[in-house]
Amino acid sequence: MDTIHHSGTTMLGLRFSRSYISELSTQIKLSVGVALCLSLTFVEISQISARDRTCASFSKVEVSSCSYRPLSRLAIKGVRVEVPLLLSQTMWSASSTPLGESVFTDQTSNDQIDYDPRRAFNFQARLGLSVDTRKLYYPFSFSAHYEQDFMSGFFRGGESDAQAIALPLQQNASYNKIRKANARLTLGPFLTIQGGRMTSHWGLGLLANDGAHGWRPESAYFGDPRGGDRVNRLQVATGPWTRQKILLSFALDQVVEDDILLNEDEAKQMIFAAIYGYKKKTQIGAYAVSRTQDIPQVIDGVDRQKQTTVQVYDIYAKTHWPIGERYRLHAELEAVFINGETDLAPSPEFISSDVVQLAIASKWQLKGPMSGGVLDVVYASGDQNFDDGAQNAFRADPNFEMGLLLFRHILTAQSGRAPITASDPNLVGRPNEDLDRFPTRGSVTNTIAVFPRGWVRLGEGFELYGGPLLAWGDVPLADPRNSRFNGGYPVNLLGGQGGRYLGTEVDLGLRYLLYMNGAQLNLGFEGAAFYPGDAFETTGEAMPTVYGGRFMAQARF
Repeated sequence: MDTIHHSGTTMLGLRFSRSYISELSTQIKLSVGVALCLSLTFVEISQISARDRTCASFSKVEVSSCSYRPLSRLAIKGVRVEVPLLLSQTMWSASSTPLGESVFTDQTSNDQIDYDPRRAFNFQARLGLSVDTRKLYYPFSFSAHYEQDFMSGFFRGGESDAQAIALPLQQNASYNKIRKANARLTLGPFLTIQGGRMTSHWGLGLLANDGAHGWRPESAYFGDPRGGDRVNRLQVATGPWTRQKILLSFALDQVVEDDILLNEDEAKQMIFAAIYGYKKKTQIGAYAVSRTQDIPQVIDGVDRQKQTTVQVYDIYAKTHWPIGERYRLHAELEAVFINGETDLAPSPEFISSDVVQLAIASKWQLKGPMSGGVLDVVYASGDQNFDDGAQNAFRADPNFEMGLLLFRHILTAQSGRAPITASDPNLVGRPNEDLDRFPTRGSVTNTIAVFPRGWVRLGEGFELYGGPLLAWGDVPLADPRNSRFNGGYPVNLLGGQGGRYLGTEVDLGLRYLLYMNGAQLNLGFEGAAFYPGDAFETTGEAMPTVYGGRFMAQARF
């Protein structure tokens, strides 16, 4: 196993030994090689125009004047056709995360287990096709869209000796997934009918997230989305109407993939949405979902048909104001409430459980010509009692990202360990059902988090950004096995009855963005250090600081 030693050279909060740096340099060369190949491809496409040179140095112009436009875009008798292509390569590395005491199934002589993954590589290749008549036959318009991920996810590295479920860097690449295959027919503002395979996104992406909202200039966003919610949908909409631009829509979905579906689950949902101020400066939207999820299982040789039925209410609003002559303040808010009933994770006292969950997220952005700031505030309800007949832990979509390590790496690894320890035959006679659904899988959950960040444009396409993430638990961290042995009172995976302060994470990123005839090259590095709070209290030595980072190269043609 490769280990990050906490001695030697310090660079952007990541500490490496000489041997680690030597090994890492090989992997950096690979990422740089990918970036170089992408750069050479750009050069071969065409010569850089005067406007492109301006966009390459977007510190001197409004960023909005430099935007991605597929190189394949063309018009055939007034019909727009384009074939966008996305290629993305990410290399991840992180120091070890403690996973508590070993159990019989670990088959090891070590008393403690650590998650110490090898460097991992994540690749994405996405191709699309879009045909749009736009206003050619107004008031009628027709469009058709196709998009496919030929590969997406971790495909190399990430190996670890730790036994757990859904570890953050484990190989999970998917292949040939169709994201979009749909058509839309519009008759002015009167009627829009859309049907087929499509992605689903709403608001900030707290609940429904299409996995296509990553970093962009002035966002100071630590995100590298993959996958996304996919549905087979039939949708009918009308509007926008009146000067207030009111739009109404209704949809029926068969869910193909989202973060809630596991194994052989099947889900259907009915959606109603209303938007006030459609595509205007100030916009308010309401989104209501009725969802039924069937969960077939075989337990002790007996077929069990479990079900989850929930109603979801989601409100989203955004607006912006000028601040003097050079700055703008943008504000966004999304609030989600979920209630219903589920047969998952039953206890001897409760065969089914009530679902009551709440989440609120807000984003504030101050944008200037050369610098700015961003403030994210998130609340997500938690659950510390597994036997009270209520499931209260809200889990945001994994592509709604907050920082690099705490939610995406540390809590994912520790919650993924819980199904192993809670089902150890030497400790429990019969494990609880549905432990495979306990891992958070990268979701923001059980938290009150504040994430202020700043960004500064360094010129010639470079942007530096970063800030501290401070997070508290809505309730103390609770491990199923340890809490069970403690009479149901919450105990974390490390054996401590900790407090609610999860800790502080310091994130820093650097991006280089280049436009050439509308195509886009994006290179970046992001690093982080997480300093654990009292929520990770242990029975022995204190949990160590966790370091991690990633190199990224992305091209859009």
